[in-house]
Amino acid sequence: KKEVLVGQKQEAAAAPDDQTVRPADWPDNTFVQEPDDQPHYLGSHWEAFYEHSNDLFKNLPEILSQTSILNGYGSLQKASREIPSNWEVGTHLCWPNNHCGLAVTVRAEESVDCMISVYPYISFGSEVTVELLKVSVWHSGVEAQIDAMWGNAYITFFDVSYLLNRCWYESGKSYQFVLSGLAYNADPCEVNELPIKQNPDIRKWRREMLQRMGEEAWADRDLETLQLRGSAILMPIQEWDRDDYWFRGVVRDVKPFDNWLGQHGWQVRVTVHRFDGMEGDLDIFITQRAWSADGPPQIGQEIEGEIWLHGHLWRPSE
Repeated sequence: KKEVLVGQKQEAAAAPDDQTVRPADWPDNTFVQEPDDQPHYLGSHWEAFYEHSNDLFKNLPEILSQTSILNGYGSLQKASREIPSNWEVGTHLCWPNNHCGLAVTVRAEESVDCMISVYPYISFGSEVTVELLKVSVWHSGVEAQIDAMWGNAYITFFDVSYLLNRCWYESGKSYQFVLSGLAYNADPCEVNELPIKQNPDIRKWRREMLQRMGEEAWADRDLETLQLRGSAILMPIQEWDRDDYWFRGVVRDVKPFDNWLGQHGWQVRVTVHRFDGMEGDLDIFITQRAWSADGPPQIGQEIEGEIWLHGHLWRPSE
């Protein structure tokens, strides 16, 4: 049974309480090295494509022989800074092309290059402007998640081309990223209202405010349900990785795609966020394997699900 607690602190929807005082100079004011034991779960992203990830990895040696260099903003525009000498170096590879397929992150080592991770990759998505807050560098040194403000929402997403663009990043500056959500699962919304358990202090405050406004009839009524119809929600899933989210929103556009790693599906633009009178739309890629309904998503339909939020730098904002 779903229940919403109104007026109580919702940790999942708030920005992490990061009180760390960081140095003023780059790169220490922007990049944070994660501890060695920080867990991440890139392997879970294959659930949208395969029943068993072995279906991919048994063909990985052949795929690796056919990969090419992944290109992006940093391939065309050289940053004014150089990579610090103590940073790990590497490259991103892609297959079958630079637009849709999978990406491979490789770290350069003294005697041999080491494959670090493999994940689904697609270059399309929603172009959004964010203020970069910090870059959390994983233990490998060649993978990272970005914390940023999208309007008034604190978000974390995986940077699929981190090695290309990291010298461009600086805390407090605005950038345009192409963001997308890969759906682990998605379906049409069936629940349009939730029961509410109100915080007693909020109930008292609401009653007093309505009485002062002359709305005595409403002051004596307690809210019992929260209406979800027409809502726009992007909420972190606390038990999962920091770039995993539950979403709900209205479908604005639907474009079918063919053969992304053997799966057909839809690029679905969904309003998941509202701020300053604007709507925050996110392109969510839903494979047929991840979609629970019989027919495809429809414009105007309300859908929900769980996604991996990821993206790549499009350009620094002017």
